[in-house]
Amino acid sequence: MRKILFVLVFALTATSTMAQSLVRYHGEVNIGGSFGVIGAPVNFVNLHTIHGVNITDYASVGVGFGLDMHNEFRKFNGSSYGFSSKETDLLFPLFLNAKGYLPLTGKIKTYLSVDFGWKFGLTEQAKGYNPIFVVPAVGVLLNNFLFQVGFSIEDEPGLLGGGYSGVGAVQLKFGWSF
Repeated sequence: MRKILFVLVFALTATSTMAQSLVRYHGEVNIGGSFGVIGAPVNFVNLHTIHGVNITDYASVGVGFGLDMHNEFRKFNGSSYGFSSKETDLLFPLFLNAKGYLPLTGKIKTYLSVDFGWKFGLTEQAKGYNPIFVVPAVGVLLNNFLFQVGFSIEDEPGLLGGGYSGVGAVQLKFGWSF
């Protein structure tokens, strides 16, 4: 019985030690801009943070949130969602993030990233606008600094079945990974 108990404790300790070395915390803080090119030509500022885990040296997953600051009039199919050009409207994005890394050197990694989530209007005029969004991107991680270029696509959930009528924007982000 002691031998079986010893083997179980040893196996759990070895597995726990191995898991701690492979899975570790991954965090990011990003600031950037999205520049509308398709649909409604909307430009907005992004301030996002991501918290998750590095599964291996080649992949990470996490949950992100932040603020998107819109300050332009928005039209979809000829109707306004109430965005005024004189006020800044705030949206709260909540999303899942996945990254796949390709190390080039010890200090430089390239990566593919995708964000998928939902935005919630925070200010009074933006409360009626709650789009889902996806952002595929490519980037470079140099030490702990990152730069990424992506394409943000957002649309109202009810409009997805009737064709695309949302926002398509080129997104540039700079950030810090920790």
